[in-house]
Amino acid sequence: MTTISQVTNPPAAVARVFYGSTELVPAPIIEWTTDIDHDDNTKVRSLITRGIKINGTFLIVPSGSYEQMQVMRTSLEAAFATDALEFRIIAGPGNSTLPAGTAIVSGLYPIVRSVNIEPDVQFNRIDYNIDLVVESNSVSGQLVTDLSDNWELSENADGAYLEISHSVSARGINTLASGTNAIHNARSAVFPLLGLSNLPYYLPYYTEPNASGGGTVNIYDVSLQRSESIDTLGGSYSVTENFILASGSDPYVHERTSSYEEDENGIVRVVMNGTVRGLGRTNLNTDGGVGYAQALAGFNTIRSQFGSDASGVYNDFQQGAGTLYTTSPISLSITKSKYNGTIAYNVSYTDDPSEDLPSGIVESTSSIQRNEAGRLYASHPIPFRRLGNVIQDIKTTTEGQIIITTSAKSENTGNASNDVNRAIAFIQDEINRLRPNPASFQSLRLEGGPNVTYSDKELTAQATVTYIFVVDLSSVNSADSDIVLPAF
Repeated sequence: MTTISQVTNPPAAVARVFYGSTELVPAPIIEWTTDIDHDDNTKVRSLITRGIKINGTFLIVPSGSYEQMQVMRTSLEAAFATDALEFRIIAGPGNSTLPAGTAIVSGLYPIVRSVNIEPDVQFNRIDYNIDLVVESNSVSGQLVTDLSDNWELSENADGAYLEISHSVSARGINTLASGTNAIHNARSAVFPLLGLSNLPYYLPYYTEPNASGGGTVNIYDVSLQRSESIDTLGGSYSVTENFILASGSDPYVHERTSSYEEDENGIVRVVMNGTVRGLGRTNLNTDGGVGYAQALAGFNTIRSQFGSDASGVYNDFQQGAGTLYTTSPISLSITKSKYNGTIAYNVSYTDDPSEDLPSGIVESTSSIQRNEAGRLYASHPIPFRRLGNVIQDIKTTTEGQIIITTSAKSENTGNASNDVNRAIAFIQDEINRLRPNPASFQSLRLEGGPNVTYSDKELTAQATVTYIFVVDLSSVNSADSDIVLPAF
């Protein structure tokens, strides 16, 4: 604490006056200026202290010591060279109504407008006056007014997390005689209040998820969610930053919508659209930083559960006895944004049996063409016979024919040979699955083949195999009875 005085044993003061840590002795005379603030209806809303004028006297000891006068003057100027120190008045030991040290005036952080030494012979005293201005809502230790620090917490129902918006703003006070440093003072006040470390310990209190019930709560900074607003002329500066508060240990949040679609043929498609957002600010460069790394790890975990998740949707709404084929999706699209730290996807499954393909096969078609055996007749043309050919029933059957055609296209893994062989293996299994049962015929034989074609450019394979069969005469169709088609 510094005291500006040359009085060795001052009398017990009724009040003591301080600016920051400097005490003015003897206590000066103080003139107050108060502004009256009105609302829109011209009613008095508040009284605001705006001006403080300090008028005091320092005694010079010994009288006529001019160098001591200079020491007192420079001490006074040094004491008031810094703005926004606390101006306070406390009770002195001579106060008859308050205990010594009791605050009479406190919490004022004025701006110093002027320090003047009154003209005089300055032989045994110095008369001075100091002009102070108190800005409305000035903040302790800061050269700013209107400092605000606001937190807003909002539940996100789709992602089961909290969205946190944090806004800090201030209007700086100019302390320069020429030019302005207001915006710099505002920024200096705002910066220390930013960041998740400043989230009040008691938040969240009402919104979920929170720590109630012993659950684990992790708070993550989300990339690309900061904004600044600067008014250089007005001296105001504000920052808004957004965070996510997620419950549990997964460093990502997942938002998904699912749909169940059934066409006129009863074929069902289950479609899932989702976005995985990594928690953690990105580096704002090509690799995406920790935010994208967390998103990618989370997506790979979620992707492994696509099939079971889609089956859950199917079972919720399917009323028949169908089966959703989840070995491979019928479509899958993935969109990544390293800059945003997100991975979005669209995936769909169906219960259409034609889409029930093994892993690595993306397309497949199979067909069976059956040319039935018939009763064999011989037709004899007779010259000049007006009634036409003579038809002779041979009492036996023609041979029937079964043609199986199947094709497949492989997924591109980068190894054309392996991909084509995968397609060939698949159509081989299909031919064997569809081949006729010899027990259903009098005789069954393979007519050459199979004929196989494949392409290492399109990663496809196709095969055709033909069977010749003979059936009993009693089982063939005739022209004078209903046609009976064979069962599959």
